[in-house]
Amino acid sequence: LKEKVTDIVLQQNMYIGDSAFENCKKLKSINGDFVTSIGSKAFKNCKSLTKISFPNAHIVGMNAFEGCTSLTDAKLPNARVSAGAFKNAKNLRTLELLMVDREAQLALIFDDYDDLDSYNLNTVRIGQTQIPSDFAEGLPSLKNVEFTAENPNVNFGALEGSTVEGYYNNLFGTVGASVYIGAREILTDLWYIHP
Repeated sequence: LKEKVTDIVLQQNMYIGDSAFENCKKLKSINGDFVTSIGSKAFKNCKSLTKISFPNAHIVGMNAFEGCTSLTDAKLPNARVSAGAFKNAKNLRTLELLMVDREAQLALIFDDYDDLDSYNLNTVRIGQTQIPSDFAEGLPSLKNVEFTAENPNVNFGALEGSTVEGYYNNLFGTVGASVYIGAREILTDLWYIHP
């Protein structure tokens, strides 16, 4: 049956369990409006998924979207995303999430530290309040970051070594003085630094 599933529509609040749709390689779309949690490996190797949106999910388990090689856009605005959730999802270009598990660096969701250069992540919107000093480390394709939390604390060196060109935050927050060391072509008129 898993080999034939192409579309899923869920019509009530629910949790998607561990490995629920793993290896549904023809799965192209899912209506995730009512999903509250996504278990580990829930969509692992769903190679035909191109976009996902789970606006009410609060937890995304480990390796939930691992191997989703066609995935380009992921919207999880209220979710804490676990380690390896997007491992081998190398075509992911746009990601919206509440936070990385344990408020760790962004690379944790790929859990592929030796091969981060091959990922294509370009834009991140994140609601995390504590941005660690190595937040964007190892992600050379990352160009735009939007911190959506009220009063985010962006630590020293958070974007160091990245190629981030734009940082957006219209809210008050603190930004470490050398948060951008190593980032290229920073659009300084977009920054607001609160003492």
